[in-house]
Amino acid sequence: MKKLLLVFMCVFFAFGFASAQENEDSQDSFLDSLGNDDFWGELQESNEIIEDENESIAQEKEAERQKQERIKAKKRQNKAVTAFALGANAPFNLTTDSDKTLNKLSFPVGVSAHLVGCWTYVSAKGNISWDFVKYAEKTSVLFGGTISLGLSPIHNDYWFIGLYGTIGFDKIENYRYYSYGASGTVFFNFSERFGLFVNCDVTCRTNENYEGDEKVAPYEPLFLSTWRVCPSIGISYSFMRG
Repeated sequence: MKKLLLVFMCVFFAFGFASAQENEDSQDSFLDSLGNDDFWGELQESNEIIEDENESIAQEKEAERQKQERIKAKKRQNKAVTAFALGANAPFNLTTDSDKTLNKLSFPVGVSAHLVGCWTYVSAKGNISWDFVKYAEKTSVLFGGTISLGLSPIHNDYWFIGLYGTIGFDKIENYRYYSYGASGTVFFNFSERFGLFVNCDVTCRTNENYEGDEKVAPYEPLFLSTWRVCPSIGISYSFMRG
């Protein structure tokens, strides 16, 4: 029994000595690595990589923040907007009177120039148009115009919407017709200044004035109480927005 206990104690002390020696060797290896220039170089390189990654992440976050700020700024309502537009027209006439026969000898086309202004939510618009519609033997170009006043619920850097009450006039044959109605204007900005322009005027001719030769009996005002519907599409240029 004593011999067995003596053997056990010898084995235990031998194992402890070996473990202590191994720990001492590990500590010496760790201390040696601390004194190694390669170790410090690798550590510094690793820290630089981490710093570069953190800086890259910070730059991406800042770029995204600036992008969102620009988007918010463009969506923010402008206090004032002034724009000029040129459009191609497709005017046509409507009537509910079955006794009226409106001339349809040629396809209605035309051009128009528009000026649109807005202050806060109040907006005004004016346009002049030249319609190439042959209503009579000598008719070639019909001149007309409208003035509109209304509201603009949306007017930011992306797009503009205006809804208006409209009064206007147009001259057909020997008659000048005066009309009233409504119109709507939209333009989508695809750059800082230029945009796609869409407009539609719907007016009813309620009064007429004969402007022909007084020596000739006036013709019947065929277009009295008819509707002029004139959609337009073109290019807008915003020369004031802020």
